[in-house]
Amino acid sequence: MDNSIKSVLTFDNYIVKKILFEANPKFAPGDKIPVEVEFSHELDIDLKENIAAVGLGCCIFKEQKENQPFYLEVEMIGFFKYESSLPPEQVEILLKVNGTAILFPYLRSIVSSLTANSGFQTLVLPIVNVHKMFEQEKETYEGREEMN
Repeated sequence: MDNSIKSVLTFDNYIVKKILFEANPKFAPGDKIPVEVEFSHELDIDLKENIAAVGLGCCIFKEQKENQPFYLEVEMIGFFKYESSLPPEQVEILLKVNGTAILFPYLRSIVSSLTANSGFQTLVLPIVNVHKMFEQEKETYEGREEMN
């Protein structure tokens, strides 16, 4: 491969840390229900070893209401290596955005597979612009800081 297009980030593997699925026995299928999804992420960087763990999770139907079919929580961790020539602040941005973007299709697949085999309608998470998601999160955080 041409080194000019090779990424400075290497994805080694991922593990599923947690899956929690609770069906709602009071749920009665009927009208379309808006899907409520919250995403979470964590980052653990080892600057000496040039490795990192990126955590990605989602919580679906967190507010357990009678008209929601289930509660689902998934947490996963991706393991990455990166080139030592990168400055630490660039490593953090690279892992946060690109690491999350790399893991997201795996999260989508887990959610789709689990819901397809649950007896409920298959839920396919939408494709997400990870860069924009983190920009909005930063704006929200900075807005909170200004309010204090």
